[in-house]
Amino acid sequence: MSNILVAWIVTLPLVLASARTAMTAPRNALVLSAGRAQQPQPIDINRATLAELRSLPGIGPATAQKILEYRAKNPPFRRIEELLIIRGISRGRLERIRNRITVR
Repeated sequence: MSNILVAWIVTLPLVLASARTAMTAPRNALVLSAGRAQQPQPIDINRATLAELRSLPGIGPATAQKILEYRAKNPPFRRIEELLIIRGISRGRLERIRNRITVR
């Protein structure tokens, strides 16, 4: 067999597995592509579901629910820092999730 054919046979399962993972992974999941990790898409805190909010480090079910309740009663967040209004979100916690969230 030629070297090209051997390389193709060896890499095809990896390519297919990577494509399958990319299609089924949640929007904010870390996906490996060509051996490199891609950063997850930031979560829009004005549209995020309970599950998406809970996927953030340090955000448990109670805090995620408080964010949803706040959103239901108030205008959309204009700045990420407004999350500090939510009881249970400290400056430290906000800094840990800052690069994983956005406001659109």
